[in-house]
Amino acid sequence: MARLLEEAERLFEQKKLTKPEGESALSRYRAVLALDPDNETAKEGIRRIVATYVEWARAAGERGDARKQLAYLERAISADPRNADLLFIYGGTLMDLERYAEAAEAFERAASLLSDPTEARFFAGMARLNADQPEKALAHFSQVRRAESEYRHQAGYFEGGVLFGLDRYDEAYDVLSATLRAKGDCETAPLDELCTDLWTLTVYVLRMMDREDVIMETMVGVLDLEPASPDLHDAIAEVFRANGREEEARRIEARRRELFGG
Repeated sequence: MARLLEEAERLFEQKKLTKPEGESALSRYRAVLALDPDNETAKEGIRRIVATYVEWARAAGERGDARKQLAYLERAISADPRNADLLFIYGGTLMDLERYAEAAEAFERAASLLSDPTEARFFAGMARLNADQPEKALAHFSQVRRAESEYRHQAGYFEGGVLFGLDRYDEAYDVLSATLRAKGDCETAPLDELCTDLWTLTVYVLRMMDREDVIMETMVGVLDLEPASPDLHDAIAEVFRANGREEEARRIEARRRELFGG
């Protein structure tokens, strides 16, 4: 084992980290671990290989060399394929490059390795959504929304949005209503951005459910909670105008301009 560790260090210094096959630092460290699975020197050597590739990937990204950035990360993963943190970095890089289906696979692999997979599932859902795979995205968001996670309310918003896009309006309304209740601060002023987005999407869902009466009779009161963006004003004003209530629509739009300009 001592000879193998010496060879591994020599190959590491020569930057033969994972290539060529059979003649790399990684191959030597793995040979040591095959003899002694608890050998800390070999484990630390593999961690050094991964850290080196991650640093090279970071530098390549800063140079704008996406091809090398991904290649370095893929070699790091080949050295430590069960490293969930590394898979997160890889998934995020693929997201930046708009390779969404591959990013989703990376996040899903990370989720399978974690005792608490909710964060990985959330980003897998976002990647699947961007890859135009709504049913797969829906499965992730639904699980995250039901978990105790900092992402659960965002997941509820996106789950509602996916259901809306699939014309499953009753389900979307149920999810949005449950998320608004669970978040707990969406009926007090001022509304944060997520609450505003949840209420805005709820307006659109109710319109598709032919429940414009609910919007005009009750949801208009949400505007008094100081929404974080003009979108909610626009959505509700549109409902009033479509129902021939022009004066009220103009009043809502005037309030929107007062708050947000434009």
